[in-house]
Amino acid sequence: MGEELFQAGDYQGAEQAFSQSLKLDPQNAEAYNNLGVMAFLRQDTPRAIEYFTRSLTTDPFYQDALVNFCDVLRSLHLLHEAIPYLEAAGRHHPHSDQLRDLLQEAKTTAQK
Repeated sequence: MGEELFQAGDYQGAEQAFSQSLKLDPQNAEAYNNLGVMAFLRQDTPRAIEYFTRSLTTDPFYQDALVNFCDVLRSLHLLHEAIPYLEAAGRHHPHSDQLRDLLQEAKTTAQK
């Protein structure tokens, strides 16, 4: 329901739905990820990082959350901090071009 509300532009309703999901299932990595996306869109970077980190703590191989987390870190010029997450997720998703490309980008930025 939260995703439908988000797609319809009802961000407040979507946020309430995702928060409600967490009350019912505190280990819902998807709800944390979605709240992180919403925080990032509001330019609340610290909150976005908190949500994406919680999502990845719940499911370290959740690719959507990892990609979104990398977007936040990239905006802060800190993409290299995602290297351990990307390496682990890459082993879990060995055929993911997206994760492989992100890892290469992160390693390149770490060398600068």
